[in-house]
Amino acid sequence: MRYRSLGKVLSAVLLASGILWGAVKTANAGSKMVSYKHKTEGFSLSVPGNWEIREDMKYELFNIPMLALRPLEGENDDFRENINVVDEKISPSLGVEGYLKANLKNLPSQLKSYELVKTGDLKARSNAKYMIYTHRLDGITGKLKVISFLFTRKEKAFVLTCTANEKSFDHYLGLFMKIGMSFKPA
Repeated sequence: MRYRSLGKVLSAVLLASGILWGAVKTANAGSKMVSYKHKTEGFSLSVPGNWEIREDMKYELFNIPMLALRPLEGENDDFRENINVVDEKISPSLGVEGYLKANLKNLPSQLKSYELVKTGDLKARSNAKYMIYTHRLDGITGKLKVISFLFTRKEKAFVLTCTANEKSFDHYLGLFMKIGMSFKPA
């Protein structure tokens, strides 16, 4: 089975974050975490209440069910920290470890200046892994740093990607981990 390129999807989502695609929801004002459940894909997670939520975006053959964007912080803000979820059908025999390996193999050829930082298991979750990496994206100052959480369930894989500028990533990492731990696949 051929697996889509996470790098290609990630680039598409980052570029789309400045363009209005799909339905838009504005979660409650404030930074309190709120529950989100996708109406057709069935996954759920917690997101900051003041982040803008966009749903059901399409890019080429990719389905991007959900994207959440941090509010702009000023005139010179050239990147909005964000989270997004993509999903795809997989062979049940692949499992989360195989899915992680397939993604690690594809990312270097798909992302500019890609560097793997770390991979690991998501505590207390047998069907979940994470990977942290950096890369460059045209039009964005500096490198981006990403933590992607990979979940498998039966014949489906979900990738929850959380992205920040490399310089601000550590500030957001606790939030990103909280979001990753809250994710429940369909």
